[in-house]
Amino acid sequence: MSAGNYIFLPPSEALRWFKILAVFRFASAKGEPPGFELPPDRAPLRLRPEQDRARILIVDDQELLREAVGEYLAMQGYEVQAAESGAAGMQLLEAGSRPDLVLCDVMLPDIGGAGFVREAHLLVPDLKVLFMSGHDHDTIVTQIGAAEFLQKPFRLNVLARRVRCLIAGNLLQ
Repeated sequence: MSAGNYIFLPPSEALRWFKILAVFRFASAKGEPPGFELPPDRAPLRLRPEQDRARILIVDDQELLREAVGEYLAMQGYEVQAAESGAAGMQLLEAGSRPDLVLCDVMLPDIGGAGFVREAHLLVPDLKVLFMSGHDHDTIVTQIGAAEFLQKPFRLNVLARRVRCLIAGNLLQ
């Protein structure tokens, strides 16, 4: 199993809700009852008004990572879309999606992360990108250059900080 299959969860109220929602969604996907109800007065996925929400596109071939990171970022108040390949990500962009940030795996099964980002910049020139990979930066630097990079596995609080900074226009590396 590659390192990219793991996400470390620091304890906090948001992450407890993330775990509850993950169990709920996993059971629902299998067509089984989760064994509990989500309280109607607690809606952790709506933290900001719709017009104030930054948009994030996750492009990664690992379904669990896309769903887990997507749920977590939605709980942080972001509008999240996900694609399992560069081609699927391009379809979203060609259909008019305009994310503020793309979280992109370097090793995509089709055109690769760097290829996807080159094509995406033709449609959205000011698109901000955070590459992710289970390979270390030295191994993939020839593909992504000096681009922003997050090593898998990562802590969700580190991801949240990087996303906040990049959306605000601050580079971290």
